[in-house]
Amino acid sequence: MVFTHSEYLDKQSKAEIMRQTPGLEFHSEYRFPTGIDGQIAAFVPLDSYFIFVKDERIFEGIRAHNYELTLKGRSPFKKGHNYDFVRFLLEY
Repeated sequence: MVFTHSEYLDKQSKAEIMRQTPGLEFHSEYRFPTGIDGQIAAFVPLDSYFIFVKDERIFEGIRAHNYELTLKGRSPFKKGHNYDFVRFLLEY
């Protein structure tokens, strides 16, 4: 599961990303108690993860979500937040 910011995804872009990423499901009703209104949960199989995070909209959405966490005094580098992991994977 990955949280991203819904501001970067309209209906058309979500459909496009879902076609490109096998097994991906978005669940806007799944909430992490962060208090961030624009969050959306994406459930993606591990073997499709690279396809998912390479999309610039997703990467920026993850960045924006984690930035908002930081503004609320939470660190995106704690357990459960994957921005640092995504940066590592994209550099790999």
